[in-house]
Formats: sequence, structure tokens, C-alpha cells
Amino acid sequence: MGLLGNLKDITKECKRYNYINDFYYYGDTDSEGKPNGKGLAVYKDDCYYFGDWVNGVRQGTGAWINFYPSYSNYVVTEHSYLGAWENDLPTGEGQEHYDYNPEYMNEEDIYLQNAIGIIKDGKYDGEMYIIIIDPDGYTTEWVGNCKEGKWSSVENASNDEEGKIPVLSRKSDSDEHIYMSEEGLYL
Repeated sequence: MGLLGNLKDITKECKRYNYINDFYYYGDTDSEGKPNGKGLAVYKDDCYYFGDWVNGVRQGTGAWINFYPSYSNYVVTEHSYLGAWENDLPTGEGQEHYDYNPEYMNEEDIYLQNAIGIIKDGKYDGEMYIIIIDPDGYTTEWVGNCKEGKWSSVENASNDEEGKIPVLSRKSDSDEHIYMSEEGLYL
């Protein structure tokens, strides 16, 4: 999984599904039968959305949950987003969350558990509060800034000896950073 997860999976899934053919819907509808109001969508691949709908698209507040089968070899067991939606994409205040199978986590990797902040068109956009977790279940809190899905360099911090860019500062010690390569800056 690498350093940080992001809303790419949700964004990709949201664009892939068409409400007419790709999910079962239970809830309020408009006069044309489109989701409108509160409702639950059940997608293939163990994906679910419950929340507000307007004219057949997710709009308002809702929760997206993707479960991964227990028999799989995925490190991720659950991926969810709870927050604001606009035009079928996470947009506004929200929280992304991951659960992991520790058996498949690498000791040298850092795994995103929670990202809380502003999302714009399915991308982090603004100050983000990040919680990371290691294979032993130990968590640490970090803060960083994104602009349209690209991490910003921490002010007054230098690149590391490998040229990687500081993008997150530890909440309890702003002099401690997480670094990314240039390619890793984009979500």
C-alpha cells in the first residue's frame, strides 16, 4: 500500500458505476425512479453507499464502505469514507478510514488509518489530519496540506538526504516529518 491511501479507489468506483445497471437501490426515489432522498446502494465487490441522493447521484452526506473478503490476501480489509458528497464524488468535509490485516503488513511500510479534512472532487484539498498505524497496532498523528490531491512540502523543513520531500509533520513534534518522493506527492 505504501505510505498513504487516498480516495482514488472510491473515486474510481464512483465513476465506474451507473445507477441504472450497476447497483441495487433501496430508498427514496423521484418520479422517474432515480434515487432521490435517503437510500442504500449495494454494489458488486462488497461496496455499499448509504446517504443522501439527488437526481440519481450521491449528493449531501453519506458513507461509502468497501469490504475485502476474509479469504483474500489483501492487506486492506475495509476501506470507508464518511462525509460530504457532491456530484457523485466525495467533496467537502470528510473522513477516510482503512482497516488492515496485520499478517500482510510490512514492518518497513507506514499505513494510513484515518485522513480527516476537506475533499474536493475526490481528492484531498487543504489541511489534513492523518493517523497512521504500524503492524503492531501503534498509531501516530500527523498533519499536512494538499492542493487538489498533491501533498505540499512542509514549510521551513528541508528535503532528506535522499532528496525526498517532507509532507507531514508529527502532531506532537512539528520537527518530525514523513517524507515522500516527487512521484508520491500525487494522490
